[in-house]
Amino acid sequence: MITAVSMAFTAVGIGVSVYFGRNAARQMAERTSVRRFLRVRQVLSRSGPDISRLAIADSLPLARTAAPYVLADRGWILELPSRLDDLGLRLVDPLSGDRSLDRLRALRRYLPVDPTGRRFDRYHDAITTFDQPSLWFDANAYRLVGIDAADPTSPEAGPQLSLRVAASRYWDCFDFAEGLRHEAAHRYLTSSGRTIGGVFRRSLGDPFDLLNRHCGLGFATLTIRVAGSGANFYLHRRGDQVAAGQNEIGLVPSGEFQPSDDSRFALRQDLDIWLAMMREYAEELLNMDEVRQARGAPIDYAAQSPFRELQAARTSGAVRPYLLGIGLLPASWKAQIFTVCVFDAPAFDRIFADMATENREGVLEVPTHHRATLTPLTGWDFTEKTVQEYLRDRNLSPSAKLVLELAWRHRTTVLHRP
Repeated sequence: MITAVSMAFTAVGIGVSVYFGRNAARQMAERTSVRRFLRVRQVLSRSGPDISRLAIADSLPLARTAAPYVLADRGWILELPSRLDDLGLRLVDPLSGDRSLDRLRALRRYLPVDPTGRRFDRYHDAITTFDQPSLWFDANAYRLVGIDAADPTSPEAGPQLSLRVAASRYWDCFDFAEGLRHEAAHRYLTSSGRTIGGVFRRSLGDPFDLLNRHCGLGFATLTIRVAGSGANFYLHRRGDQVAAGQNEIGLVPSGEFQPSDDSRFALRQDLDIWLAMMREYAEELLNMDEVRQARGAPIDYAAQSPFRELQAARTSGAVRPYLLGIGLLPASWKAQIFTVCVFDAPAFDRIFADMATENREGVLEVPTHHRATLTPLTGWDFTEKTVQEYLRDRNLSPSAKLVLELAWRHRTTVLHRP
């Protein structure tokens, strides 16, 4: 009897020990995986420019035409700047039988595990749990599914570029683009900075196969203010609290090409890159609340400020937006529309008299934040010296380098008022 009881207690003790041992092992595995995940996120924030340069070199065999800093197909980068209206946009029906989200399974190996020992399924879920940015929400987005470039030798008039987009969600596009960057940072760390290629990138195959993933679509706009004394331009340094592009110097405005809210009405009304540019001008230069988060009635672009003023200035010719082309960022394979927006000084000074020095995504990169009166901050001189200095800056984003280089190359066209 005593022996049986002793054996029972011993068995219980062993079971308890095994249970707590396994639990401790799971906790240790969770902590280790989270530390590894966050370390890679720190590498991505700190070494983003180096990772981009490796990605450019790694992507050269995939390029279909010569284009600096980005991946592009024939006709994607225009030979000359074109009116922004020459960009065609068409919303297509949801893709039948689309299973591209299944391809995110190849990314799971880089994600942390939860307390039960189960690995996270989606990249954005891991960020929400362990490294949530200050501005972080899911929303309707446009997914790029096709690009048609006009033949420059054809006599037929039509859009220089025509984009086909489908409705998607921001986090679906984010998981592919930032998942690729996360894998690149992981490989950069484990290879001591020698490579960024990994199984997830290889599983997606051809970056120009836009149906193989949810290809997010953004835009980068170089803002140029033109006065009698010369022209200047504006840059923006992103903070480390944003979800992507931490500590990069980029153009202003730049952002996601998304509807202004999640309604069906906005999905169609906001299929206009100029409307997206205006919303980003309001947020990035005037520090207005995130326009996307507004609920209720849709934005009245003809009546609300600063949209009313921007629309009027464009109609009068005091604001002139140009299209430069489209490309894929080498590290993320995200698509970016490249544009230049030229302001006559009186219109710019009137619309942006109350220009903010910083916003929730970062701070303006300008010669000085000091000003004696209520006037816009002064941008950088649009001269060859300044442009070349920034093109050599390791922290300037690939899209900013491309747009700045193209704008300087075509300065006679973009600075001339028709």
